[in-house]
Amino acid sequence: MIHAPGHQRGEVIFWREADRVAICGDVVRNMSYLTTLAGVREPPDIFTLDVAENRRSIRKLAELRPELTLPGHGPAIRGSAAIEELAGRVGA
Repeated sequence: MIHAPGHQRGEVIFWREADRVAICGDVVRNMSYLTTLAGVREPPDIFTLDVAENRRSIRKLAELRPELTLPGHGPAIRGSAAIEELAGRVGA
């Protein structure tokens, strides 16, 4: 379990190194709330307690380089490229 606050204070990522699976809750989402189409995004600012902290948590997730990520909203994310790209977009 990896502490990943931002969206909520107690947010965590459940990480299994053996097969590189991350259950990340609402650290990221893989859908548009408007269209329901898949796409890796941050949670909306309005629903995030600390946007800067959540962005640090997104970078934490990207550093794990998961093979499979299970977000709280949207389909599973295969590979780490989309999460790494999001982490790059949200800045250092």
